[in-house]
Amino acid sequence: MGTSVRKMYDAELLQLDTMLARMGHAAGGAIESAMTALRTGDVELARSVIARDSEIDSAEHEIEHRCLTLFLRQQPVAGDLRKVSTALKMVTDIERIADQASDIAEITLHLHPEGARTVGVLDDLYAMGDIALHMVKDAIAAYVQVDLSTAAQVIARDDECDAMFGRISKEIAAYIAAHPDDAETALDLFMIDKYLERLGDHAVNIAEWVEFLKTCVHKARKPFSIFLYQPKRGLPQSRPRFGVEGAKSRPRCKAPQASQARPAPRKARSLFGGLWPQKPPHKVGRWSSEAMTGGALLVSR
Repeated sequence: MGTSVRKMYDAELLQLDTMLARMGHAAGGAIESAMTALRTGDVELARSVIARDSEIDSAEHEIEHRCLTLFLRQQPVAGDLRKVSTALKMVTDIERIADQASDIAEITLHLHPEGARTVGVLDDLYAMGDIALHMVKDAIAAYVQVDLSTAAQVIARDDECDAMFGRISKEIAAYIAAHPDDAETALDLFMIDKYLERLGDHAVNIAEWVEFLKTCVHKARKPFSIFLYQPKRGLPQSRPRFGVEGAKSRPRCKAPQASQARPAPRKARSLFGGLWPQKPPHKVGRWSSEAMTGGALLVSR
């Protein structure tokens, strides 16, 4: 009985890996198509990138649901806990990568090719797009292979991407100062520049979570805790919430301790983008970074 349960659990983890890798490859394909549409002025290709964004959004929700189900049903620890929590963090970056590819495609729909060439930064944007695309693809490959070397290369290339962003931004600013009547097209190109820089940042985020998956050390270099909450029984249309205390990447709702009289902040965001209720909900469990290295899962009901 125990063996069959473990096999089912391993199959669920493998399926989670597969879904995340598939979503990552789809996001990489969206970047590639968006940059091709920008180069060629292919309006139909740009529209297809925008249309596919909803599919990636749906994949994000499905992966979040599966991760939360694994937390509630399996209560993973050690390497399994790192795997599920890494997937739950990475999926947000991958979804945003797809969003920014869609944003580039939207700009392409109304960008005037002749005016864009006049600004003089298109070739640099194409080169920056290639760098960002390779960073994203390598970050996803690093996750699939749990390859620390590839993850480190992705992180190192971010400096090159940032340098290109700064140089292109200065060129666009100088063009706007000299040609204020053409500012609209120049600003569109600046937004593409910014989206590409953000793509590089999201690739770095993924690479850093790959390092965490392998080493249990994140860039914050300090322990953190994961809190899972189940809304009180009898409340319809409610779902469990998930938050991280101590993580450096984004503000999280700090779960209330037993000794605290104050409730959780009313508008602190959960990992799923929802809002914590004004009063703390029913606590299901707490995972610490020590649990990820083999400690016990702490559960209070």
